[in-house]
Amino acid sequence: MPIPDSVLRRLEWRTTRPLDGRIQGARRAAARGSGLDLAELRPYREGEDARRIDWNATARIGEPYARVFHEDRAVTAWIVADVSPSVRGAGRALLIELAVAIARLLARGGDPVGAVLADGSRVRVLPPARGTLALRRLDDALAEAPRDAKVTAAGRRRARRRRVAGAQTDLEGMMDAASAAIGRRSVVVVLTDLLGTGDWPAALARLSTRAETTVVRVVDRTERELPAVGALLVEDAETGEQLLVDGADPGFRAGLHEAHVQHDAEVLAAGRRAAVAVHTVGSDTDPVRALVQLAASTAPRRGGGLRG
Repeated sequence: MPIPDSVLRRLEWRTTRPLDGRIQGARRAAARGSGLDLAELRPYREGEDARRIDWNATARIGEPYARVFHEDRAVTAWIVADVSPSVRGAGRALLIELAVAIARLLARGGDPVGAVLADGSRVRVLPPARGTLALRRLDDALAEAPRDAKVTAAGRRRARRRRVAGAQTDLEGMMDAASAAIGRRSVVVVLTDLLGTGDWPAALARLSTRAETTVVRVVDRTERELPAVGALLVEDAETGEQLLVDGADPGFRAGLHEAHVQHDAEVLAAGRRAAVAVHTVGSDTDPVRALVQLAASTAPRRGGGLRG
């Protein structure tokens, strides 16, 4: 169920750092500049660019008049979503819900919205568009993204081939594709479980130098807290690799917990190095609550992200 408009109306996207030399916003600035929308005609001032003179007004009034335009502060928003098979179940549903809601929020402000989607086998770039066109394209692309490789026998065969090839989500490639796609004055929201290959911390740092970047990390609580019920057959959703484990073994459970703690620390360290806020959201979180919590976590102190 989509996040209601009543929730989105309470939130607003704000940039937190200068983009192209100044703070940008999703609405037309009050300042005057050299954009395309005419703000006013006023008497020409000595020393101004002569190209601003409106010759029709000058001839009609009998003295030089200049055109002044609204300053162009348009911001392009980018949704970078990891929709690979490792993002599954409730976590996948939450990630897609948040991706669509953030895109709706940004498109409502009139800014163009583009997307970079990684499904584990390819990275797809959706060029920026405005309004319902951007939302419809994003909805369609997310619906087309392959889900769990276990759904069909063919999916299992693809998973085995991926295991032989050692294929996993190339997070570095996804973030570098975003870096290559974006232009000036952009804000980027990355939604992922941060499980994949490549030097993604370095790619995240490169991305953050090109645009204001926020990471929303979706974690699957059920995979982090396996039931202590004895023998369990677990499978890597991306490679298809299967392993029989004893879920009740204290040593195994301690090792699993330590692996998660270590990965959490690596994620936080990567965010600090890249000067990027990383927000972790559990797969069991209600989408509306997740969006509001994200707004609250990005609003205080420094501002930025989604604000309430």
